[in-house]
Amino acid sequence: MVGWTLAAVPLVVASCQLVGPPSSWIAGRQSRLQVYGPPGTRDVVGDVVDLYRRDVIMRTARHDPAVLRPDLAGADAHEFAIDPDGAATVLDEDGVRVTAFSVGDVGGVASVGYRFDYRGRAIVIGGHEKPTPALAHWAAGADILVHEAAPPAMLARGIETMQRLGRTRIASFSHEMLQWHASPIEVAQFARDAGVGRVVFSRIYPPANSMIERWAFLRGVRAVFPNVVLGDDGMRFRLDPR
Repeated sequence: MVGWTLAAVPLVVASCQLVGPPSSWIAGRQSRLQVYGPPGTRDVVGDVVDLYRRDVIMRTARHDPAVLRPDLAGADAHEFAIDPDGAATVLDEDGVRVTAFSVGDVGGVASVGYRFDYRGRAIVIGGHEKPTPALAHWAAGADILVHEAAPPAMLARGIETMQRLGRTRIASFSHEMLQWHASPIEVAQFARDAGVGRVVFSRIYPPANSMIERWAFLRGVRAVFPNVVLGDDGMRFRLDPR
């Protein structure tokens, strides 16, 4: 899930996750949340809104409706369709352009990346997949590339330990990460070749919570591409307009 605010209109572009709409509603959102995503987004948004329906009823029963407006608690879904090798303009308003592009599919479910352009700056979110030719096209020259990663050495060692302890279920999930997700080195090589300014690793698996784990995750990466960051929730980057 990626959040974006433009002209006081909350916008979410969806990849595979959606945070519950009430969280921003309670914080003071002044309009309904607009959610844009590939086919299936409407079902996901509907399910999330239904999940929080009783929470909304409880809160509006206790609070002044002029302060916590029930009509703003929900979200409106907008789906876009793109060809396997194509792209779609999600938003083009006030100088901000959001472009969605296909990076393939996972089990028949569309997987997309996004490029955000504004006043000569560009941020690209790689989507749920290893780097693809489409990503190479849309990430070329971007200031920031946000991409997932799973380090093979850490995963392989973890899988061996899990199997030895009989935890075959989680070992199977981890083995899937090895097959379908990029390694930090692969992302670094891709960013270098695409002329990216900075890489922010997101959706890191396994989580790198300690200094040793962070060192192991980035081992050898900066020798390929030095400007990398392990992303954390709430992290911000400043890009002045060109």
